[in-house]
Amino acid sequence: MKHTNKKLILLALMITSLLVTACGKDEPDEESDFITPPPVTTEKAKPTPEISFTPGTLKTITYYTISDSMLKEEATAVLAADTVLTPEYLARYVADSMEDASVTVEIDSVSVEKELVVVSFAEDSMPVCDTKAELEGEILDAIAQSILENLEEYTGVIFRVLDGHYISENRSYDKNSVYLSH
Repeated sequence: MKHTNKKLILLALMITSLLVTACGKDEPDEESDFITPPPVTTEKAKPTPEISFTPGTLKTITYYTISDSMLKEEATAVLAADTVLTPEYLARYVADSMEDASVTVEIDSVSVEKELVVVSFAEDSMPVCDTKAELEGEILDAIAQSILENLEEYTGVIFRVLDGHYISENRSYDKNSVYLSH
């Protein structure tokens, strides 16, 4: 019987050992069954766009604008080489650039009459109204000089209001008076 008791004790120890070992393992509970680590993504890096400047892809122009001190100043613009410079493009570009100094110039139209460029302003914006005489002169000079210096085929610039006489709070020009020529 001693032998049998030893066998039983040994068997009991083995079973207990197995139970302890088996119970020592973490069994996932109901919540952890649903928790899975986030999937590993192998997202491809977006390629950096290649920027290349080959000769002839860009061109620079010199134009005039209004500075924060409300004076005409020379500026340089870098444009695509295929940009077609026209009187209208230049007049509107210059007018838009003045907005940086809170000078809002509204151009009604730009046309060409023989070798003259005609810039017509809206009647309710600068330089026609609410503009001091000095600033008005700076605005008109900036537009006229920008056109004549970049487009040599034109000999002069005429300013109008709604395609009529240029009449502002400070100045008055006949409908066909050339403001600036070269």
